[in-house]
Amino acid sequence: MGQFASSIRLAADDLDRESPMLGGLVRGFANTVDGYGQELQDQTVEQLARSASDFTRRQPALVFGLAALAGFFAFRTFKSTASVTAPPIQPSQYDYATGRTDG
Repeated sequence: MGQFASSIRLAADDLDRESPMLGGLVRGFANTVDGYGQELQDQTVEQLARSASDFTRRQPALVFGLAALAGFFAFRTFKSTASVTAPPIQPSQYDYATGRTDG
């Protein structure tokens, strides 16, 4: 979580040049992530699940927003991967002597 918060802070520094207000919001999010990371460091799996459940009850809009953002990035990632070309539906004649397909 600490490394993730550091990455978010680097993104906030980049955003400060173009949009200081947005950079401040992102930096605040990084501080929140870092704080939660420190709180969760020595917890068991059951305590982590309970903490996640409590956080979802307290901040449902933030959780749904993050889920939507993650879905958007996942969609963009899958969409940008190279598509596999399907074989043609119509059979083609392959000339083994020349190595060419007629069709």
